[in-house]
Amino acid sequence: MRALRISAAVLAALFIVCLAAGTAINRRCNGWQQQLAQAESSAAHGHWRRAEAQLTDLQQDWQRAQGPLHMVMEHAEIDKAASLLQRCLVACGQKDAAALRAAAVELSMQLGHIADMERLSMENIL
Repeated sequence: MRALRISAAVLAALFIVCLAAGTAINRRCNGWQQQLAQAESSAAHGHWRRAEAQLTDLQQDWQRAQGPLHMVMEHAEIDKAASLLQRCLVACGQKDAAALRAAAVELSMQLGHIADMERLSMENIL
């Protein structure tokens, strides 16, 4: 009976950790999408320096999250988002509004996909 309680406690703890990780990733992805939208808005209004600073802040925040992300996510998904973020920075540096918009849309979708992959759902469990 004691072994069953220990096993149940371990499973419950793992479930709680998984829920917390999913919630944290979802919160971070939402924050990154907001930062990206702000940078896009700045660029759309011709404030390229502000947009570049916002994207740089986003990239720094992204870099700080790499350790935890690599522990729970597929590396290909993370690498794709990093590549799209780099495309956004290049487009912003070139003041290419169309390229920035295209890369930002893709990055926002990728961040949404990353958040969806960690959301508690039957699809993700099975």
